[in-house]
Amino acid sequence: MADMNPKFADWYSKVRPEPSNELLTTRWKCVATLQNELDSQLSARISAWVFGVSSDSDDVREILEQTFKTADASFPLSDNENLLTVLAASCLADILDKIHPAANVVALALLCARCRGARDIDGQGPLIVAPEVYLAQQSIKARENAHSGTDTLHRFRGTPAIEIPEAPDLAGGNDWNIVHQNLNSVNAYVQALSECVKQLSAGAKTFQQDTKKAAKRWKTATADSRVPVLQEETEVLWWLFAEHSDCVDKPFNEIAETARPVVFARDLAKRIKLLPPPPTSEAILKKALKAAGTNREADQYKLPDLLESLDHDWRRRHFAAHGAEIRLEYKLMPASAAAIEWNGELGQEDQWLAISKKIGLDPKTSLSLADWSAQFFYEELLAIALRPEEASE
Repeated sequence: MADMNPKFADWYSKVRPEPSNELLTTRWKCVATLQNELDSQLSARISAWVFGVSSDSDDVREILEQTFKTADASFPLSDNENLLTVLAASCLADILDKIHPAANVVALALLCARCRGARDIDGQGPLIVAPEVYLAQQSIKARENAHSGTDTLHRFRGTPAIEIPEAPDLAGGNDWNIVHQNLNSVNAYVQALSECVKQLSAGAKTFQQDTKKAAKRWKTATADSRVPVLQEETEVLWWLFAEHSDCVDKPFNEIAETARPVVFARDLAKRIKLLPPPPTSEAILKKALKAAGTNREADQYKLPDLLESLDHDWRRRHFAAHGAEIRLEYKLMPASAAAIEWNGELGQEDQWLAISKKIGLDPKTSLSLADWSAQFFYEELLAIALRPEEASE
C-alpha cells in the first residue's frame, strides 16, 4: 500500500474532525486501492465526478463504492456522498503530489473543467493541488531532464586491487646454495610480476569496454531524449515565424478572427512532443493571435461566435478525430463537445441552449479570444492523453 499522504488527516477532517489513526489507515487503504485501479480514462471520469461536471455520475459513483468496499468491508453504501467525494478528491490530490502516471490527465482535466474560470468547480479546492503549478513544474523538469540526459550514464565495473610484490633481497656470495636460493627468489618475483601484468591487462580491457559502452550509450540516449524536445522547440518557433497554419493551409492573417483561437490551439497542440506542455504555451498562443493581427483581444465572445466562423467540413473532420475521447466526458471538455454538437447558425438560439445544457456550460459564457484558444488547446491535449496508445508510451 502506498504511504499515506501527510495531508490526509486534514483532508479527512471534512468527513470527521479529529479522526483516529486506525480510521485514517483504513480510509487511506481505500485511496491507495483506487490509485492502483486508475488508468487515464478512469482518472478523467473520476476527475469530472469530483469537479461536479460528470456525464455519468451514477456509474462513477458505483465504481468508487465497489472499489472502496473491496478495500474496506465496513465502507458504507448509503449516506456516503461527502465520504466518497473526500476520498476520491484525496486520491487525485495525492496523484499530483506524488507524480502518478495519471497526474497529467488529472491536471489537464481540472484546467479543462474550470473553462478559464467560467465554472466554479472548486468546492474541493483545498484538496487539489493547483494544476497550473503542477503542469509548470513538471514541464520544466521533463524538458531539463531531456536536455541534460541525466539517465544516460553507464555504470563502470570495478577492478580488484592489485598488489605489486616487493623485490626480493638477494644474498651475496658464490656458494651454489646461495645462488640457487637467489634464482628461486627471482623466479617467484617474476611470476608475481607476471600475474600483476595479467591483472592490469584485464582491468585495462574492462575499462576500455566500459568506456566504449558508456560513450555509445550516452550518444544514443542523449540523442533519443533530446530529439523530441528540440523538435518541439523548432516546430513551434518555425510555426510562429512562418505565420502559417498547416491545419487549414492559410496564413495567420487570412483566417477569420474568431476562428483563430480554435485553429491556433490545434496547430500548437500537434507540435507538443512531451506532456505536460511548455509553461509558455498560453503566451505562444497570444503571440500567434497578435501576429495574425487580432486587435480585439479584450472583447468577449460566446462559443457559437467561434464555431460558426470555422469551416464546417474542417470542424466536423477535426473534432471527429477526438470524438471518442471527448464523448467519454462531454462536460469535462465543453468547448470541444460544443464543436461536435454545433450544426447551426448564430441565430438559432434554441440549438445553443440545448447544447449548452448538454455540455454543462452557462449559455451566456463569454471569454476573450486568448482564453478560448487556451481552453481549446488544453482540451486538445487532454483528448490526446486519453487515448490508450498515447497513455501507454
